[in-house]
Amino acid sequence: MLFGRRQGRCFSNYLAIDNVNSWRNKKKFMMNKKILIVDDEINICRSIKACLEPEGYTVTSCMQADKAKKGFFEVADNGTLFLDEIADMPLSSQSSLLRVLESKELQKVGSDKITKVDVRLLAASHKDLKALIAQGLFREDLYYRINVIPIKSPSLRERSSDIPLLVEHFIDRICQRNGMAIKTIDDSCNEILAEYAWPGNVREYLLKKIEQYQGNITEVAKSLMIDRTHLHKKLTQHGIKRHQRFD
Repeated sequence: MLFGRRQGRCFSNYLAIDNVNSWRNKKKFMMNKKILIVDDEINICRSIKACLEPEGYTVTSCMQADKAKKGFFEVADNGTLFLDEIADMPLSSQSSLLRVLESKELQKVGSDKITKVDVRLLAASHKDLKALIAQGLFREDLYYRINVIPIKSPSLRERSSDIPLLVEHFIDRICQRNGMAIKTIDDSCNEILAEYAWPGNVREYLLKKIEQYQGNITEVAKSLMIDRTHLHKKLTQHGIKRHQRFD
């Protein structure tokens, strides 16, 4: 399954819905940045190129490791593996990924042992993979292997008819979360929202606010009418790093 998206768009809702509806939803869900197992987070070694191998490595193949490291597929066995920004994966790692997808077997760097794995793969990229294929930067055979079920994420301005449903959903969720009676908005409000151009996304909006208030997180929180703690959670959720916050 391949998600195509604009840069900055968050896929947490897509992934949550997909995972809940999968028979693997009680199994491991792993991302290429973190391994998520229930409430525990296990960081993946990224110190040297050998450690980036999807299949893992042995002690002798990674000089900075004090023990053998499991690869993406071994940890996610019988579960789901999500590779965000798959276009950034080096060609050598793309070859390893394709080999595992085709054979459902892995062989760690520095080992001759073959291990069977069963993993469902989800991938996402904001880049044009076909253009990268033409440039020789992405494997065509891997593209067709992961693009079995393509899912596009159009911008809000391309699906304005969805706005009333989205408004209703978020109002219901906020009211339930705060123990309030369910509220609605006038049709005229929905019409205003539907006519708006919706430039950018939430991440871009937060960055614009930070720039507007010169990195003063307290003032940004006030302008958004939320507390600082909630704002910091939003910044983390949308991948806005500390140096981008100015404080």
